[in-house]
Amino acid sequence: MVNNESISTVKRISLKHLVIVVLCKLSYNISRNSAVYYWIKGVILMNTLTIGRNIKRLREEQNITQQALAEKLCISFQAVSKWETGSTLPEITLMPAIAEFFGVTIDTLFQPNMMAYRNKAERLMSLYESNVGNAEIFTQAEREYKKLFESESFTDEDIGDYAYLMECHARYYLKIAEEFYQKAIDQGAQLKGPSYYKNQRQYILFLSRL
Repeated sequence: MVNNESISTVKRISLKHLVIVVLCKLSYNISRNSAVYYWIKGVILMNTLTIGRNIKRLREEQNITQQALAEKLCISFQAVSKWETGSTLPEITLMPAIAEFFGVTIDTLFQPNMMAYRNKAERLMSLYESNVGNAEIFTQAEREYKKLFESESFTDEDIGDYAYLMECHARYYLKIAEEFYQKAIDQGAQLKGPSYYKNQRQYILFLSRL
């Protein structure tokens, strides 16, 4: 029986990655002497190594041990070790938890050339830069920077990156403000009542502060 958790997990994983999971299951039922079997094993091995390397890179970015990650996911540290050495793939139901813990998407875990970052905060800042306006990513990034500053293990580059995060966030809302000022002025242009001139003055002041 398929439960709601399984359905939710499948929705968050792309077709490509579901194919990999299916291939893993198929490999057990195909003759080991066939070309198809070796092709399937090659695809699985390539993706197993990719995911393992990415999990290790993300873990080291956050300076946490295999044991700490294992405890967070309620598994053994040996399982984490097997992922990182490319021996096995994480269970499909663990993918969302792994991605959430590291502050990345599930797709990122499968990327062959996943970019390295100094810490989780920088990774989330970069993710927000590509998804400006996403409140959830911004909140996560801001939280990570605050944790970094509280730990006093930050650098001047971290401070600059935090400032850039705020700049991106501010520019997004300034753009929205400008659009609504223009909309208010256009809508009031016919009657030209007191609010029309008020909106014009506010818009001019708004532009002067940019």
